[in-house]
Amino acid sequence: MVIPGTLAARLGLTTHVSLLRRKLMRDAPVDHADAQFIVRSAGLSPVAVNDAIRCARVPVDVETRDAFAAASTRLRAWLAARAGG
Repeated sequence: MVIPGTLAARLGLTTHVSLLRRKLMRDAPVDHADAQFIVRSAGLSPVAVNDAIRCARVPVDVETRDAFAAASTRLRAWLAARAGG
């Protein structure tokens, strides 16, 4: 069953973008692979990924902020390589 995005949000269900952001909170190889899978399987465009990263609410602790920055940079590089540039 497919649940429309607004209904999913009201029910508190995780969307692809929300799950992607959570995966970027950790800078671990398994989370990198998961983030790439989410982008591929959901068909997220580079613009959508960059918007998700830009709008993310990252916790204030230094460790999580650093992990998010590193994982985001790595995902953006993967997207660029995938696009051929």
